[in-house]
Amino acid sequence: MPTDSETLIEQTHDLRARARDAYRSGDLAGAESLYESARLLAQQGGDEPLEDLCACSRAGLAIELERGDSELPALRALLLRNSTPFTGFLAAYWIARHYELKKDYGKALFYGQAALKRARVVDESEPISGALNLVGNALLAQGYFAEAGTHFEAALAAAPSADPLAGALFGINLGYCQVLTGEPKRGLGNLLRSARYLRRLDASRYLAQAHLDASYGYLEIDRPAAALRHGRRALELAVAVDWTTGQKNALYLLGQSARLNGDAQAARAHFASLQADFYPRQPYLPDFLMSADIRALVNLHA
Repeated sequence: MPTDSETLIEQTHDLRARARDAYRSGDLAGAESLYESARLLAQQGGDEPLEDLCACSRAGLAIELERGDSELPALRALLLRNSTPFTGFLAAYWIARHYELKKDYGKALFYGQAALKRARVVDESEPISGALNLVGNALLAQGYFAEAGTHFEAALAAAPSADPLAGALFGINLGYCQVLTGEPKRGLGNLLRSARYLRRLDASRYLAQAHLDASYGYLEIDRPAAALRHGRRALELAVAVDWTTGQKNALYLLGQSARLNGDAQAARAHFASLQADFYPRQPYLPDFLMSADIRALVNLHA
């Protein structure tokens, strides 16, 4: 018969599996609570490495919920302790993710590279592809488009076949980089392929990003009508999931697309909405944007 400690550890693993399912379904708060319950059970069972792993995962969920400032000291301690290679990877990954959300891309890159180094020690496809994508995000946000694209391509190649969501997200990032580095048709191919996967997975937030990037890509190949279609869909999805950055970027692209499509009235209306909703103290903005190249003003992944 299993001992009390073995029973507790078995229950911990069950809670971790439920937490992962909650995370993948989008229930971040539920996943955070389950990881904390798992941590407490691992502590009772006397399994310190498992307790560290659960603590790290719970801290990561707090970061995704934008409550990460208070988690950094514990994550740094876990990174230094490095009780297992995977926990060390996870601690570095979540610290990098915190700085990415804070738009401190220099620190995000530093910790992302630390996560990638540890992921290679773990030598499993999921952590390696995740760390490659994280480093790519930090490079992309800082304007290192070609180098970011190399990381996204490697992430896509390493992505587990059993995780279509990860593959679709890496495909969006790679496609956007290809658009920015002079390969818009290849980029659009990756973006539209990812959009099809995301539509099946009902992943609206990420699908909005795919449509935004596709809108930008169609502007790059002088197809403003197609850019309008994707911009409208991006705005609709961004509103539905309350993604304000996506709404703002969609209005930029819709204004540019409408102007290039010959509809100055619609273009001005989009720019006026952008100004009213996001830049209320800049009444001159619509006039400025009517003569600007929006593609030089926005980085859709920063």
